[in-house]
Amino acid sequence: LRFTEIMAFGEPPEFIPSTIWMGQLQDQKKTAKLTVGKDIPTISGSTLSARSLTEGARVARAIYEIVLKSK
Repeated sequence: LRFTEIMAFGEPPEFIPSTIWMGQLQDQKKTAKLTVGKDIPTISGSTLSARSLTEGARVARAIYEIVLKSK
């Protein structure tokens, strides 16, 4: 991933993950499974946000590998 961005966030702004944490999604190897608690550290008090963001990164990477990379 080149960058990550939160487009909508239904929680108070103070719960938005830090730029440093978001950057960890970009710094992973292609073979990393992007699992919260293993490849990606958890966010104390924001487990659902961490899981949702990590799942979104996995989906984006899969779309790239299957659809865009082959063109």
